[in-house]
Amino acid sequence: MRHTTGSVLLAPDSSKVDYLVLRGAALSAVERAAIANAVRQPALRRLAARAQASAALTQQQPTEAATLIATFAPPVATRTAEGSAWNVVRGRTLAQQQNLTALSQLLTQAHFQGLDKGYATYFRALTAATPAQADKLYQQVAREAPYVEEALLAAGRFYQQRRQLPVAYQVLLRGIEYNPESVPLLKAYILAAVAAGLPDYATEPLRKLRTLLSPAEYATFQSLPGVTRASAPLTSSWN
Repeated sequence: MRHTTGSVLLAPDSSKVDYLVLRGAALSAVERAAIANAVRQPALRRLAARAQASAALTQQQPTEAATLIATFAPPVATRTAEGSAWNVVRGRTLAQQQNLTALSQLLTQAHFQGLDKGYATYFRALTAATPAQADKLYQQVAREAPYVEEALLAAGRFYQQRRQLPVAYQVLLRGIEYNPESVPLLKAYILAAVAAGLPDYATEPLRKLRTLLSPAEYATFQSLPGVTRASAPLTSSWN
C-alpha cells in the first residue's frame, strides 16, 4: 500500500518508520513529528527519531536534529550500531552548525562502525589542523566513502578555495559516478567542470539534472555564470 502523510498515521509502527526514512526529507518538520510521535514501540520510536533527524539535516535544519539528539540519542561512547548511527547524526549536525570545536571533541569519544567510518573520516577532514591533513583525509573519503555526499561536496569546496580546480573536478566526478541521481552533486560537478575549463564534460550531467529539477529550478541554475556555455549544446538539440 502506498501511504500518504495522513494514512501512514494509521499504519503499523514499522511502516511509519519506513515512511520517514523514504519520504522524510520531502515533509515539513511538523509532518515528520506527527508521524514519529504516533510510533508507540520504544525501539521503533528511536528509529523514527533518527529518521526525523536525518531528514532535517537533508533540509539543512540542524536545530531540529539537535533537539532529537538531546531526547533520543544514546551516549556518545555507546558501542553499538545504533550508537554509531546516532554519532553520524551528531557529527552532521555539528558540521552544519559549523561548530568545529564540538565536532573535534566528538571525535575523541564517539564510536563509529561499518560504513559510518566514512563519516568519521569526513568529520576529521573538517577539523584537520592543516590543509595538508585535510587534503589527505578528503582524498581518503573520495576513495573509500563516496556515499558520503556531504564529504564530497565539502571536498569540492576545499579544493576550489585552494584553486586546485582539476582536483575539485575529480572528487566531484567520483561523487556523481557513485550517486548519479544526487542533485547537489550534479550541480557542484557541473560548476567544477566549467571552472576547470571542461564545459563539454558538463553536458550530460546537465541533461540529467534537467530531468530531476522543475523547469523553474533548472532555469535558475542554467542562468549561473559559466553554466550557459555548458548548456549550449543542449539548447541546440532541444530547438
